[in-house]
Amino acid sequence: GFVFAIPFFVFLFNKNIPWKEVGWYIFLGVLFVSQAILGWYMVASGLEDRPSVSHYLLASHLLLALTLIGISLWTAFGHLYGFSVKKAKWSLSSKLVLTGFIILLVQICYGSFTAGLKAGYISNTWPLMLGQLIPSGLLSQIQPPLMNLIAAPLTVVFIHRWFAFVGLITAIFLYWLIQKQNISKEIKSALNLILTLVITQIALGILIVLSQVQIAIALLHQANALLLFSSTIFLLHRLRAADESAGR
Repeated sequence: GFVFAIPFFVFLFNKNIPWKEVGWYIFLGVLFVSQAILGWYMVASGLEDRPSVSHYLLASHLLLALTLIGISLWTAFGHLYGFSVKKAKWSLSSKLVLTGFIILLVQICYGSFTAGLKAGYISNTWPLMLGQLIPSGLLSQIQPPLMNLIAAPLTVVFIHRWFAFVGLITAIFLYWLIQKQNISKEIKSALNLILTLVITQIALGILIVLSQVQIAIALLHQANALLLFSSTIFLLHRLRAADESAGR
């Protein structure tokens, strides 16, 4: 909090931040406070009935942290490159990258569900789970059936395993589509990085399974996810800048 608050007041006092933008930075400060409160509430959820936190609160805590990181990065890129996209029309490439970004968020959310439910310990084989490619009972462990999609450990980890390949197919398609266009060097570099990070993320995920959830590999998996998240925001930012230039 101090790392944010002290520079904010210094920059504000020195008039480095225009008054018209003060509200935006106050909003970032509110997100910091909200993250702290949600973290306390998450920890409190595991102090009474069970020695683990609610996986819903864990996912919420993670997604709020990513929201804070994402907005901070978008703001930083705006200061670094200096552009506004308020009136820029969305190109097909930008729309598809946004779609890929949403797919990434869903996969990250299922990663937090997997961690919160300790579902990664269910099976240490890949691609088979419990000796089957598609384990039986995916929608019959709890009632109603649809709740299995977000609350049953076996179903959650199964989705997390295979939804990753939806992300890989999306990344390959985006790479193929955007590389054919007349794009800047930074966009091309971002595409190369994102595709590399997606492949690395899947490889690390498989290694986690085969290693029976070794913490070091799990931490690398989380760190790589954050790099992928940040790189996708950068790519979207640069594509939106190209949209603005094309609309002038």
